[in-house]
Amino acid sequence: MPDPENAAILILDDNPANLDMLEQLLSSCQYQVCAVPSGRLCLDSARHFPPDLIMLDIKMPEMDGYEVCRTLKADPALMDIPVIFLSALDDVWDKAEAFRTGGADYITKPFQAEEVLARVAYQVQLRQRTRSLELAHQKLLEMDRMKERFTAMLVHDLRSPLTAISCALEMAQEEGGIPGDVLQAAQGAMESVMGLIKDLLDVFRTAKDELPLELQLISASELTRKAHRAHLPDSARRGIELELTVPPALPDLRADPRFVERALGNLLGNALKFTPRGGRVLLSADVREESGERWLTLSVKDSGRGIPVDKLSAVFEPFSQVLGRDAGAGVGLGLAIVQRIMTAHGGRASVQSQEGTGSTFTLQFPL
Repeated sequence: MPDPENAAILILDDNPANLDMLEQLLSSCQYQVCAVPSGRLCLDSARHFPPDLIMLDIKMPEMDGYEVCRTLKADPALMDIPVIFLSALDDVWDKAEAFRTGGADYITKPFQAEEVLARVAYQVQLRQRTRSLELAHQKLLEMDRMKERFTAMLVHDLRSPLTAISCALEMAQEEGGIPGDVLQAAQGAMESVMGLIKDLLDVFRTAKDELPLELQLISASELTRKAHRAHLPDSARRGIELELTVPPALPDLRADPRFVERALGNLLGNALKFTPRGGRVLLSADVREESGERWLTLSVKDSGRGIPVDKLSAVFEPFSQVLGRDAGAGVGLGLAIVQRIMTAHGGRASVQSQEGTGSTFTLQFPL
């Protein structure tokens, strides 16, 4: 949304002197001005480049200002643009007709520069406040939709593990014992539920800047190797090659090892989850220098399906999922937690992806 001073204003007047004067006056206040001498040109310009405000003279050949305004207000794409009438007509009927056709204000010629600027500034600011409210309303609607999706996914994710636990308890009550495989399934289900609860708590705590960091010097090399070892069994089970590239000497990192391991674990878990059998995931670490600052960079690159371009900007938002079919893969908290862990450490998380080729998630910690 442009600043009020940079708002676009379209002026219609068949008098070249009036057009020049208004254009110079408004341009001096940093408005972007387009001046046209006919109603047809005004409508064509508005349709191709919708302005923030339109100023119309009433008495025009072929199509007068009233007709132009009625045409604007009949077009759903243009009807919200405020219109100020500029006219030498000072009759009450003329002013009433201007407002009946949809005008927002009326300035009588000859006019004073200060009056024009004040009325223009008011309409531009009002227009932009309205836009802000509309955007806020859209955001609230999206949050409501997000809550609905989250509730549905949460119910889905909790139903299966709780059913497994319930079955184990019923068997214990009815048969006096629980077979080993059932007990193992119940334990796994309980871990799944506890993990989901932990994710929820972490998301809400980090949203309130309450992430309790316990900073210490840790070996970045060992931390990376530990994360690699922890995910080797899962990669083997999925038939995915999990590689590790770490330089001989990495500097120590001042961070909370629990949360750094959590962030890396979330990225590796996602990469393995969305990479097909026979694919490849690479965990790498190095040190980069940008603008005179040194960063420890940890990257997870996969050969999975990639992320659509229109979804990239939302991957780190809570409850966000790339595709609808991801509903069975969790409630979309993992990457949100990663981003908030990085923010708490003064670092940053980013992603590069190409649909059908794979994704690279990168964590950067300041050194």
